Amino acid sequence: MTSSSAGGDALLDSIGSYCSMCELFLPNAYDVWASSSGLLSRNEQNTAPADALILCRYCTAAVKRASTTGEHGLLPHRDRTFSLDASSPFIYELVTVDQILLDDDGKPLNTVQRMQYAVVVGTTAPARSTIALFALNTRYYDEAGRSIRIPKSAYDSLEDPRLRARTEAWNAATRAAARLSRAKGPLLRESVRAMIAGTGFWSTWATVLWKTLHDREMLIEVLMPPAHSSPTHAMQMGSAAANAQGAAADFSGTRSDWLS
Repeated sequence: MTSSSAGGDALLDSIGSYCSMCELFLPNAYDVWASSSGLLSRNEQNTAPADALILCRYCTAAVKRASTTGEHGLLPHRDRTFSLDASSPFIYELVTVDQILLDDDGKPLNTVQRMQYAVVVGTTAPARSTIALFALNTRYYDEAGRSIRIPKSAYDSLEDPRLRARTEAWNAATRAAARLSRAKGPLLRESVRAMIAGTGFWSTWATVLWKTLHDREMLIEVLMPPAHSSPTHAMQMGSAAANAQGAAADFSGTRSDWLS
């Protein structure tokens, strides 16, 4: 079910080296998911159906646990999933969460830990459906109670690292925003582009940088390609560092209208 990106890969070149749903960077392998049928397959022939998306192993695991497909959800190849204003279907927030580690019998091992995590929140029914289908905040997160009850074995083994990885991206973006507020030279901006290319979670980066700096020109430089106004390149972004490593320089889901 997995496919290596070594030696070139047409699907990665067209979509990007990032999970289409959670935006996790995919350096080595991915799964192909047909949104209309819910079928998963290998990409052995470098071909895929028109509605194909690439998934990380963690989004794949969530889809396998689900009883529905994503046909009625919010999907980046056909829908606008993110924007900088209040109309965005997905919004990203740093929230304080009550976390409890559980033993093998489901009993609490510790007192409540107050943790900060960067979570994705759906503002529409399709967005909420998609978050649930792919367990984008992990299957252990309870949005209503802002709590996580997770087996210690799952926590220690990084059974699903997406929430922690997105939080790390949020913190990295916060530090980068502080640097960009003091110095806005091209070398620093290219460095930030390379950081984003290596971490993924471009929507999280965009959220933090916009809230902190409110600078559209800077966002275009660090998140969009030089030809961002061209329809052919409207879904591409990247950095010289990513290209030098032979990786696809696209962020999946990026659209020319996300800055509006």
